Amino acid sequence: MTVSKKQTNSIDHGLLLGILVLFAFTLRVFMLGVQDIWWDEARNIFTASRPLEAIASAPELDIHPPFYFYLLHFWVGMLGTSEFVVRFFSLWFGVALVPVAFRLGMYLKDQTVGWWAAFLIALSPFLVDEAQQTRMYTLLLFLATLSMYFLLRAQKSHRWRDWAMYVLTATLSFYTHYSFIYLLATQNLFLLLSLILAWQRRLPTRRLLRWWIASQLVIALLYTFQSPNILRQMGVYGNPGMTPPILLQYIVEISRAFLVGTKIETEQMTSAGVWIGMVLLISVIAVWRERQRWPVNRRLGLIVGWLIVPLAMYFIALFKSPQFTPRYVIVSIVPFFLLLAWAIAFLTQRGWLIGTAVAGLLIVGNTVTWQSQFFNPRFFNDDTRGLVQFISENAKPDDIVFVDVPYPFFYYYHGSVTAEYLFVDIHSVAEELTQKARGKNRLFWIQWYKSDTDPRGYVRFLLDKNAKLAGSLNLRGYNVTWYQLPKQVNFLAASAPQPAAIVFGDQIKLTGFSYGGVSTPQTPDVNAPLVAPDSKVWVVLLWQLVTPANANYKVSVQIRDAEGRLAAQDDRMLINDQHLDTLWWKPNKTVINVYTPELGADVKPGEYTVNVIVYDPQAKIPLLVGSNFSFQIGTLRIIQ
Repeated sequence: MTVSKKQTNSIDHGLLLGILVLFAFTLRVFMLGVQDIWWDEARNIFTASRPLEAIASAPELDIHPPFYFYLLHFWVGMLGTSEFVVRFFSLWFGVALVPVAFRLGMYLKDQTVGWWAAFLIALSPFLVDEAQQTRMYTLLLFLATLSMYFLLRAQKSHRWRDWAMYVLTATLSFYTHYSFIYLLATQNLFLLLSLILAWQRRLPTRRLLRWWIASQLVIALLYTFQSPNILRQMGVYGNPGMTPPILLQYIVEISRAFLVGTKIETEQMTSAGVWIGMVLLISVIAVWRERQRWPVNRRLGLIVGWLIVPLAMYFIALFKSPQFTPRYVIVSIVPFFLLLAWAIAFLTQRGWLIGTAVAGLLIVGNTVTWQSQFFNPRFFNDDTRGLVQFISENAKPDDIVFVDVPYPFFYYYHGSVTAEYLFVDIHSVAEELTQKARGKNRLFWIQWYKSDTDPRGYVRFLLDKNAKLAGSLNLRGYNVTWYQLPKQVNFLAASAPQPAAIVFGDQIKLTGFSYGGVSTPQTPDVNAPLVAPDSKVWVVLLWQLVTPANANYKVSVQIRDAEGRLAAQDDRMLINDQHLDTLWWKPNKTVINVYTPELGADVKPGEYTVNVIVYDPQAKIPLLVGSNFSFQIGTLRIIQ
């Protein structure tokens, strides 16, 4: 039996693609289960573990459609929820993207472009990182790239099977992540331009127009099932206090992520960028010098549009919802690598030595990033396993543990000591703490360093005021403080705030206040204006906005002696119940803020004043209270 040259080439190409896929798999499976599960991953696991019919309407799906969670539901149901297993689900699609990119590059241009596109995607630190996380972005990218491939085939062949596969992959992409709308807009623009070009060349356009309209109608029809959830999710996720990046910052951050990933130090990024930058520079110079031979066509235009349109749409969307992260526009990374592959393929036509040198430069540059990604402690996930071990070893059955975020603590914690997620509502959390801590010996309070559940520090305020600090521990990503509870625990913020009507700068009005000293053996009554050295003063201030604010204001609570010397102070941003700064406040709505200035051990006994200053932290200009820059709300006595 003889084997033709064509069959031999096919075998060789299949073997080479297999080696490239194995290389991508090795990079992505390396240390896959080593890092702790982090917040997003734990939330996704918890959501996918719900009953199938409850996933789409789950409150955890604040900004996501449900398809990825359906698939993950069956995956964890069969194989469990270990770190390795849940991440392996994302790894599959990250590896599968390599042959899809090869096929797409070959279809767009030739095999050389396909090989380079597959190589760049296999190599990408950004895509390696995403393939090692229990999130939907590798699935999105796999389906979105397939949708582009099938759209190109359908636009050329007009076969119903290609159009059906396009509709299916586009719909599933939309059900995976809403950012697919950026790519759908690009696809519709491409079909529109194809129609215009065909009409200008007097080619038939009716079939393409029919298929275009039909495909988009079917996609829209299939997506109506998600409409109730979209309406529920609208306005849930967002923070008007955030600001979008400027254009230059946006371009730099996207380029950094696509080229060298996000888990790399600035110094290392410079080193990696030198090697990768050499490839980019050489490619651009080579293409420019022989630009007349550069094939400009609709397919190249499609890749450029695929890159630019989603990036432009996302940048505009950031002004409405400034939640900026490069992964939200991950659909643009494939055309980014396709364009680079096209340029490198053009460059390496001169010989295999050039291609080998380019591949070597890319590997050396990315090796720096892989080293940082896998071995730099700065980019390790939060030490939740260490946190759980500490709680298990130190908390006793008569203690209680509160955590300010449920994920990923409860992914790991299965101990016998009572542990609960504490939702911080400033109007009810004191009563909740009192009820649940009653009869307990100690209370452990766990705060995640990225948590925004208690930006006013209200829980720590209540604990400092009404219990005795017994210890504190910082772990990677967490702070743990624990308190000895009094026998008759009562987490009261302030018994009776004194009413006031003090206006700062004709904008912010102080409507009430109270203060005292935290409980110590010398000062057991926390509501008395007595405080011991080396302890804290507690202050509760009630605020209202009189007129729309000109800035986001900050308050400084200062303790001063009779000569005006500063003994302690606590500066905090003014924040309302929605965790918004003063620019977003509504007038005449009362807002509570709390402060705990800490006195040093060397503070001398005597009378001290409690002063309040409101200022703009950017301009560092205090607001006037009459002709003064501060207002004295009262006095307290420091005793031995």
